Amino acid sequence: MRLLIVRHGDPDYANDSLTPKGHIEARLLAERLRLEGPTHLYCSPLGRAQATAAPAAEILGLPVETFDWLREYPAHIKTDYRPDGMCPWEMRPNHWSVIPGLFDREEWLRTEPFVSSRVPEVYADICAHFDALLAFHGYRRDRQNGLTFQISETASEAAVLVFFCHHGLGLALISRIMGLSLAQLWQTIAIAPSAVSEFHMERRQGETFGSADKAGEDYGFLRCRYIGDISHLYKANLTPSNDQVPQI
Repeated sequence: MRLLIVRHGDPDYANDSLTPKGHIEARLLAERLRLEGPTHLYCSPLGRAQATAAPAAEILGLPVETFDWLREYPAHIKTDYRPDGMCPWEMRPNHWSVIPGLFDREEWLRTEPFVSSRVPEVYADICAHFDALLAFHGYRRDRQNGLTFQISETASEAAVLVFFCHHGLGLALISRIMGLSLAQLWQTIAIAPSAVSEFHMERRQGETFGSADKAGEDYGFLRCRYIGDISHLYKANLTPSNDQVPQI
């Protein structure tokens, strides 16, 4: 199984759609995805993601399934310099760089300014839905280590799942896959419009899975092949969009 996490094309935030350049990016992305052999297309309900998915759905002849939990991260944080609220990935470097535990995979959820916001609640909901979808495809996450998956007999290794979503939400999925602090990813990674991040399920046989009573079962884990790839734009001699501050 492969997962392709896609950010929408260059956004027209005012109209929740794409700019003219964003529509070009979406078409180039669709041609790229055609070569990837997707089997399932999942999309955020927001217009900019839907507009990005549409050309791919047309070229591939696949339906697009929309999930509300793939919408851009719907939670703000409040700080002394933005008491009215702000996107969680807009923190000042001299703020996030000195917060103890911010880069810990669990502790970041218990630190300010996240713990007093809806960020932890939303993260738990996203993870639960994401895990349920992978389980539907035959890959059940091990609850002990949170990083490996029990592979069922019905799992399709040829499945290629494409997620059309957003900067903040896409990093939330990557955080869940890699077992890393989402706060760390938000502050240190920039995903360009129409960029693709790929993970593949690596299968292991005859080794211990999770607890000792499951020794010998097949299991897998997701490996990252690349994050934020925009080679489809360079191939077309198109300059990447300069969207520096993704919005919720």
